[in-house]
Amino acid sequence: MLEGAHRRDFDVLLIWALDRLSRQGVAETLAYLTKLRAAGVAVRSLREDWLNTSEPLVGELLVSVFSWVAKQERARHSERTKAGLKRAQQRQEARPA
Repeated sequence: MLEGAHRRDFDVLLIWALDRLSRQGVAETLAYLTKLRAAGVAVRSLREDWLNTSEPLVGELLVSVFSWVAKQERARHSERTKAGLKRAQQRQEARPA
């Protein structure tokens, strides 16, 4: 995506939501947005009306908060997946042969 942005293959990157762009955290998400802005590409979100980097009002605070939430959701999802796999393994081991 970044390579295409630098080649100017597109002017706007339309994403479903900010957490679909990155769940890596605040710094990483802001870095992606900065790189896209430097390439002349605006980012817009279908779910989040406030996210339109072609507008001057998109603040780093909102991006930071939503990026942090996305990273926390990713961590909780990972924890739930591991717990579910552990429960499944325990059930499998408890079954009579």
